[in-house]
Amino acid sequence: ERPSIRNVDFEGNKEVNNDVIREKLSLNTRRFLDRSKIRASIEQLKQYYQGVGFYDVSIEFKEKSVSNNQVDLSFVIDEGAKQVIKE
Repeated sequence: ERPSIRNVDFEGNKEVNNDVIREKLSLNTRRFLDRSKIRASIEQLKQYYQGVGFYDVSIEFKEKSVSNNQVDLSFVIDEGAKQVIKE
């Protein structure tokens, strides 16, 4: 049986707040862990970051098993430097 997501948190983000990241990832607690959905959501989040000037962003996730067949997810974000394109 797949574990359910108990908690989602973020590390390393300074320029984009947790609420925006949570919305872009579209992950909810109390849902079953689906790694393919997580990877797809990370790609969407990378596109968002690149759209606001963070072209070198990297995002990884870690999962930690907790009690009752649940996991806590932690997203480690390295935003890189914001780049501005001048005309």
